Amino acid sequence: MLDRRGPGAAARVLISGRMADVCAELDRLVRAEAALQAPH
Repeated sequence: MLDRRGPGAAARVLISGRMADVCAELDRLVRAEAALQAPH
């Protein structure tokens, strides 16, 4: 779930479920962020 408080506010992510699934999703988010920050 993505929670945006308003314009200019940081978004928060709520992840729930089995620990293995939560860890896998966190890993996926880290890879996605790294891909966005990598020079093209």
